[in-house]
Amino acid sequence: VRLIDEFDTTSFVIVKHNNACGVASAATAKEAYVNALACDPVSAFGGVIIANTNVDLATAEEIHKLFFEILIAPSFDEDALEILKKKKDRRLLIRKSVELS
Repeated sequence: VRLIDEFDTTSFVIVKHNNACGVASAATAKEAYVNALACDPVSAFGGVIIANTNVDLATAEEIHKLFFEILIAPSFDEDALEILKKKKDRRLLIRKSVELS
């Protein structure tokens, strides 16, 4: 999860077995996710997706296409949650910002 803290721009990290298999930044959340997935779509299957930005409907529709265990983001639009909650046993977590001392 800490890898996402390295980015100031809209970014996604995809992790499988504690290894990053996709990392990308872009102008929009959807574009950042699509680019992160393109790094290694095979390894991303069943992994953990971490965002440093709000997950909107367009991004949720893309993410929903992939089987994943956990999605962590600072916030989710209501319509995005409706899409993401359609699959059983998915964990959607809100990540609070943490100040390191």
